[in-house]
Amino acid sequence: APLAFLFNHPNHFLNGLLKEQVQLMKDFQTRILQTVYYALGTVGAIALLLVGYNWWSANKIYDRDKNALKEEIFNAQDKKHLAFDKSVTERINAALTNASDLEQRLVEKLNTGLTSSEEKYLKFNEQASEKLTAGLIAAEEKYLKLRDETGKTLQTFRGEIDAQLRNFVKTSVSDLDSTITRKFEQQTTKHDVAITTLQRHLRMVQFDLNESFAKEQEKHENYGMAYTYYFNSLKAAIELDWEFLINPTIDSLIRILKKGCRVLESEKLRAKGLAKEAPDKYKEQMKFFLDLVEKAPAV
Repeated sequence: APLAFLFNHPNHFLNGLLKEQVQLMKDFQTRILQTVYYALGTVGAIALLLVGYNWWSANKIYDRDKNALKEEIFNAQDKKHLAFDKSVTERINAALTNASDLEQRLVEKLNTGLTSSEEKYLKFNEQASEKLTAGLIAAEEKYLKLRDETGKTLQTFRGEIDAQLRNFVKTSVSDLDSTITRKFEQQTTKHDVAITTLQRHLRMVQFDLNESFAKEQEKHENYGMAYTYYFNSLKAAIELDWEFLINPTIDSLIRILKKGCRVLESEKLRAKGLAKEAPDKYKEQMKFFLDLVEKAPAV
């Protein structure tokens, strides 16, 4: 009966087979898709893990390299700072040595002048003594010659001679003292002027050197060293009391501080001391400068 049914209804049989085949294909495709989805999910998870691990590892290596580079830069800056300080110190010491030599030569010239003046004084004193002796001898001769004259005439004559002698000695000694005092004051004034001029020249050299080094450091963005050299320039400018040097130097320090310069605690104390030494006409600028120094991050 089943076979007869199949032979009698072949289309129904074929349709059933086709439906079964289609269903099997759908199930097979579904399993394949599920397998593919699972595989893609696994690969994606592994990829995310690898990406996360790579990011963590790269970030850690970056932090390590950044810290090492920062330490290397700070060490290099410290070495350059020490080298520049040594160079500036050597130049200033050389200038001070030259100044000391010049001062010694001036002292020697002054001593030579004083020695010459003393010799002239001794010579003049000797000449005055000789003249005085000659005058006394002449007076004694006149006295002996006129001894027989009346007492009134002799007394008058002796008074005139004594007065002349006293006036002569007094005038001679006074002239000699005035000459020596005047020459000594001239030599002392010249010496003081020379020392003052030399000191101002040294301050100018110190200002120029520090300002040149500061600009070079600022150009290379070494703001800590630039601050130090600008500060030394400001100190020299205040000692000179030259407004056309003080104002630009204060502006340079303010500019460096606004760029994020780090300041040592000792440098903050030096800034306070320099502000007290500054003339009153710079108080406002120095106050603004000190506020920036206090707010600057410490090293």
